[in-house]
This record gives sequence, structure tokens and C-alpha cells, in this order.
Amino acid sequence: MTDVCPSVLMDSGKPDVGPHHGRNSMSARIQKPGSNSRWRAVLVLGGGTLLGLALVLLLQEFRPSLEGWIQRDPQPPQRLQASLTVLGAAGAMPFLVIAVYFWRFSNRIKESGRFPPPGVTVLRDTRVLTGKAALAQMRIWKFLAIGFGVIGVAIPLVLWSVAQAIVGRPGIGAP
Repeated sequence: MTDVCPSVLMDSGKPDVGPHHGRNSMSARIQKPGSNSRWRAVLVLGGGTLLGLALVLLLQEFRPSLEGWIQRDPQPPQRLQASLTVLGAAGAMPFLVIAVYFWRFSNRIKESGRFPPPGVTVLRDTRVLTGKAALAQMRIWKFLAIGFGVIGVAIPLVLWSVAQAIVGRPGIGAP
């Protein structure tokens, strides 16, 4: 499971180090980075970037076939509408996955009462926050989760609306 947040990357199970100065204040405890955490971050980000690039290139490769398929239909607006719906769902999926992940990550902060939550490897020396400071971080992650969720829902709705507008245009899909 990969945890993505500022200065955080992957689960490790390594204990925190440094002194602890109270649960309800910003802790002076520092969590040290894992030995390979930066390389893992580079691999995760690089792999995600390469996957995205591959999908874009694949879509460009099949674009002429898709355009031909849409134009060959006796009622092209239906195929265009279906294509935009699939594109909207595919485009929304990363946002929805990130929203769910951020929501669960914020719940881990709330349950543990600290940020970063236990078991998260950081990329650099990170001050462990507890009490109100940790709850403030939890709220930020919840807000981000809601924002990504709204975007994830909005993308297919907007593309569906565009498809509806195209289908209803005179000379394209209207009888």
C-alpha cells in the first residue's frame, strides 16, 4: 500500500525516533525517513508517469479507428455519446481512487491521533504532529478527498452533458 502525502511515501513499520513532548501539542518527535524511501518515490512517480504516457500514446494510436467507428454508425451521436461516457468514466477513475485513498488516510490520522500516522515511511525528517495539529492535518486531507471526489464526479457529468448537447443539435442527432 502506497501512502502519498507531503514527505510521506510507503508503509514500513519502523518505530518513531526522538523525544516526545506531550500528546496535545506539536511534538518535537522527529520521524526519520526510510533508507530507500526516495528511490521508492521516484519509482512510483516515474511508473505512474510512464503508465499515463502509454495510455495517451495508445489512445492516439487508436484515434483514427475510433473516429471511423463513430462516423460509420447510422446514428453517430449514440456512438459519440457512448465514447464520451467511457472517456469520462476513465478520466474520473484516478480522481475517485485518490479521493478514497485520501479519505482513508485522513481516517488513519484521526484514529492514531498523530500525523503522519503510524507505519508510514517519510521522505525526509518529519515532525510528528499530535493533538490539535494532527486533527488539523486530518481536516486538510478530508478536504482534499472531498475536492478530488467532486472532480471525479464532475468529469463524467460534464462529458455526458456535452454528449447530450451534441446529440440534440439539429442536423447531428435530432430527427
